[in-house]
Amino acid sequence: MGMDVWKFVDDLPMSEVVQKGLRSHIQEAVDSLSRQSFFHDFQLNEIKCKELRIRFCKTSPTLDPVKVNGRSLEVISSAKILGLNVSGDLKWNVHIAELVKKASLRLFSFKQLKRSAVAPSELILFYVTCIRSILEYACPVFHRAVPSYLSDDLERLQKRAMK
Repeated sequence: MGMDVWKFVDDLPMSEVVQKGLRSHIQEAVDSLSRQSFFHDFQLNEIKCKELRIRFCKTSPTLDPVKVNGRSLEVISSAKILGLNVSGDLKWNVHIAELVKKASLRLFSFKQLKRSAVAPSELILFYVTCIRSILEYACPVFHRAVPSYLSDDLERLQKRAMK
């Protein structure tokens, strides 16, 4: 049928490229998956299933809603896949904002440790394991594509930690 399917843990993303003027076949793939899961005594939870539409054009084509068990899937603007926030416009704003938020929360703990007179070697260990690891997660994926203002947000957090 020409569908791209990726499988990891308990999630099953399905994708399809719909070219202008052609109709989508994703509903047939979802129906096939639903029948197959029912055959193996599984049931798809349509409440947890979501639809992310990635578009490369200014105007979004009119697409029929995808249905699971007769219920239309919620169309979302971004999704977290293996810890990476993917937006429908393929920009990195949502992912960077999430990283900054998560690292800022840990930066508070870092400051508390510093006030408690923890040894500098322990502070460095905390920074590397709890803050820097978050800021650098999946950076090979988005490093070259991030605009400078988003990169500056990450850099600003690192400088705050080093003060």
